[in-house]
Amino acid sequence: MANTVLPSPGYWLQTLSNHPVLDTSSSTLLDDSQTTPDVTLPDISSIALEAPSNHTLDVSGPDFMDDMGDSFATPDSRQSLIAVRDGLAVTCLNSSPPRIRLLNLRKWKGSLDETGDDVDKALETADFKELVSPTLSFRVRQIQMNGTGRLLAVVGEYEIVVLSLPRIAWTDGNTRERIRTNSWRIGPMTPQPIVKIHWHPLSESHTHLMVLSDDGALRIYDVTANANEPEQTLHFLGSEPIDTWKAPNRSGMFGADLWEREFVSFCVGRDDGNWGSMTMYGVTRSGDVYSLCPVVPQRSIFIPQKLQDLKAASALEQEEHEEHECYGPYTERQYYWREQWLDELLNEINQRSIKETLPGEPVGLTLPRMTAKVKCRARGPYLIQPSPDATIDYQDATDILCLATNPINVLIISFESGMLRTCIDLEGPVPLWNINAEALPGEAPLPVLRIHEDIDISWRESSGSQQTAPVRIPSSLAADPRHDAIFYCYHSFGVHRVSVEPWVSPLRGLSEAQADEAQLATELKSAMEQHIESDVSLLFSTRTFISTDVPSVVGFAVITEASLGYCYLLLTSHPHLYGDILPMHVNIPWKISEVTANEMYTPSMEPPIFDIPEVVRKAPPPLRLPTGASAKQVLAKCTHPPTLWAFFEHLKARRCDILDLHEAIIALRTRLERQQSELKQQAGALMLLDEKIKQNKERLKQLPKKMHTLRVKEYVQRKSLGIILQILIENSQPLTDAEKQWIKELHHIRNALQKRLKPWAENVQEQVHSLLQDRNPVEDPDKDAELDQLALGQTQMRRIETALRQEYKLLAGTAQKLTKLQNIVQKMEDTIRLKSMQSP
Repeated sequence: MANTVLPSPGYWLQTLSNHPVLDTSSSTLLDDSQTTPDVTLPDISSIALEAPSNHTLDVSGPDFMDDMGDSFATPDSRQSLIAVRDGLAVTCLNSSPPRIRLLNLRKWKGSLDETGDDVDKALETADFKELVSPTLSFRVRQIQMNGTGRLLAVVGEYEIVVLSLPRIAWTDGNTRERIRTNSWRIGPMTPQPIVKIHWHPLSESHTHLMVLSDDGALRIYDVTANANEPEQTLHFLGSEPIDTWKAPNRSGMFGADLWEREFVSFCVGRDDGNWGSMTMYGVTRSGDVYSLCPVVPQRSIFIPQKLQDLKAASALEQEEHEEHECYGPYTERQYYWREQWLDELLNEINQRSIKETLPGEPVGLTLPRMTAKVKCRARGPYLIQPSPDATIDYQDATDILCLATNPINVLIISFESGMLRTCIDLEGPVPLWNINAEALPGEAPLPVLRIHEDIDISWRESSGSQQTAPVRIPSSLAADPRHDAIFYCYHSFGVHRVSVEPWVSPLRGLSEAQADEAQLATELKSAMEQHIESDVSLLFSTRTFISTDVPSVVGFAVITEASLGYCYLLLTSHPHLYGDILPMHVNIPWKISEVTANEMYTPSMEPPIFDIPEVVRKAPPPLRLPTGASAKQVLAKCTHPPTLWAFFEHLKARRCDILDLHEAIIALRTRLERQQSELKQQAGALMLLDEKIKQNKERLKQLPKKMHTLRVKEYVQRKSLGIILQILIENSQPLTDAEKQWIKELHHIRNALQKRLKPWAENVQEQVHSLLQDRNPVEDPDKDAELDQLALGQTQMRRIETALRQEYKLLAGTAQKLTKLQNIVQKMEDTIRLKSMQSP
């Protein structure tokens, strides 16, 4: 094993390209009872209804039988054909009809661990499942799993089908088979193309699907309740659909307005439990940004404490705006409806006695009728400041993403030119309702997005000495679920990893600082003017493929599961699966080792650099005779007083120069002696360093063997831990919601016992102790003394017996409560200890 090269930790991801999950031959499936799709048939579902006549007979379709064929051209639209959740990867092959296949990543990783990373042996048991649904008959552009991982939305250009996914335990069998599944077709076929979908994060049942069409209409469907009709319809442009009678084009708009009014994508706001969770940002082809808030389903989850905080913040904000000159009826009615909206939700919680079991625990709530009746109004378009560079051709916008960088709202907009625009929404999400009121001039200004930087990730084709324009790349954005300041941009030529932490971190510090508003504004302006750039790195490049047809990335997902690690998985258009581990993002502060004065090298020379004395570098000045003196006259016969006086002054100055020269000679001699001493000292230090180098050379010779031994140990331990973790996951059922709630309650009880109820428990123990002492018989010091028996009546006896019986019940009940509390604490400690042992 000494000469073998050990596989990397991400080897199980890198070998996914050999997995048969993307094999399109019919022999790969044992259950062939269904009609085998013909992948060579043309896919005409992608042809728009209003397409020109010369495109109607275009029968060119993708040929999946040829992995590197010319039919896989670079896609002209954004695609997302892979989804991962809880160790289950869902891939989509755009054949006719499309194939939805499930891959158990845990099982594939476990197979490689058991076989010692032998891919051939692992492929013998490699399997997958294929979902069969008669409703899938269109070309797929996007797939997305809901929050529970039980529903999969399959999106085409004009159609949406939601499939029911089996649990991951059903994919553990060693067979490749087709599975029939339930499906729901969402609504009738819409005349407007669908640009993107999202599952609403506040849906209580995780079944509310948001669908955006290119005309700016945002429809919300409750898939399991009514998939035919939307629960509500909102609009990024106005409150009604765009009038189409004037515009006979496919988007129902004039050609001049198409670029600014055709939406290409939308995203959910920052998940902060406040207005950000209810905000949707949309972007048009021109890069204009709009927002809708609040957008909530009929049955949603809310945190009561967050609603109380929003109400208090709204009241404080209204008091500040009342002093403003632009405060008018429009703003007043907006605050009124905002307060009514929050009050109705809080009243609904109180009337239904919906109490949160734990602090900060969300509760399910059906929107009241009045709250559901009032619709929100779009804000925008956002003003982009400073204005984008007019010399840059950004081309069309493709996607938008809101990062979860609390408490700063960071928006990322991608363009076909390869530019990534990072913006900051300084004002944050603001709810706005569609009311019949006119705003005064300056009362409802447009929101502002401040551009921090433009990141250029474009790819330019070069031919010899000439370099062409950037290649159009329909890029897509994906957030990192583990690090809120990291996002990914995947496109036709690979995947880029971008971190905004370098410039977001100072802004976070300002938001947490305790200072007045003017000081914070000054510091914010200073921080924004520093122009700190983001960290950009190329994570994966398809240009490394040896092919005339470069594959494009059509799906990307980040995995953060405990048994699989922190890694990514992507799908190319050929198709191929590829993945690798991601580097951990750790902020390590720079530390300078403290070295004492005794450990430092002390030179014999002075710290300042030696300089030649001035008197040595300059020549003696010439003798300057006074006016009227004869230069040809012999000085010994000179009787001119000024000349004699000038000569005397010259001699005096030269005498001082001689003294300075003498001191300089002494300094040079001292310097020379110190240089000789320093030379001997450095020679001794060099000898010591030579000895250390010789010793370290011997150690370095043994270092490769030690490193290889450590790598082997790490490899064996990693494989053993992977197998153990896989066994624990397979043999243990996942925690249910009731069990998770019970664990939270145990933590809450433990904290209450240790903090709030501790004084009360001590008081009860003291009372019990005193009562037990009172029950003990009192010893009479005078045993011989005779006690007079008191004659008590029957009524008094009954009263005493009743009082004693009640006191006994009280003591017994208190003792039982203490016993129950002790048992609960003991169970809680055992549960916490067990969870800590099971956690990786």
